[in-house]
Amino acid sequence: TSLLNRRAFDNKLYTIKYTTAIIIIDCNNFKKINDTYGHTCGDWTLAKIAELIFSIYHDIGFCYRIGGDEFCVILRPHMLKKLTYETENIDSYQMLSNLMKRLDDAIKELSKDHKKLQYGVSQGYGIYYSISDSPDIKQYMSIEQVYKLADDRMYEAKERNKKIVC
Repeated sequence: TSLLNRRAFDNKLYTIKYTTAIIIIDCNNFKKINDTYGHTCGDWTLAKIAELIFSIYHDIGFCYRIGGDEFCVILRPHMLKKLTYETENIDSYQMLSNLMKRLDDAIKELSKDHKKLQYGVSQGYGIYYSISDSPDIKQYMSIEQVYKLADDRMYEAKERNKKIVC
């Protein structure tokens, strides 16, 4: 996929000291693609999705393939504040939702050329506040807790996507 690997992700995750966002991305129906069309098609699908993730996020974040059909983006230092400011101070959560929608839209556009594959992604995010930036020290979350929150939200999105398909 040409993205950074799990080892690079783990090294980055456990050294973060700045306010940032973590976005977890998981491919939908990936097993079905592999089982129906073969692993070559599955590999092609992963590479295409990785290309789209990189094209949308590489200027603002570090892009990783963290396992199988799962990807992650960690925003670069100061990028969360910069993007929120540049989008006329819309809420950080809305700004992240907009970014995730860009990926969804790009995948839908790609899907038009490959209608049989029916692929998409489920995404979840969490915002990590450094201790100095934390809005409420009582509600401070460690980077590990934020990663788990993003992962939980991704699985919630995956369940919603399954219901939509059904």
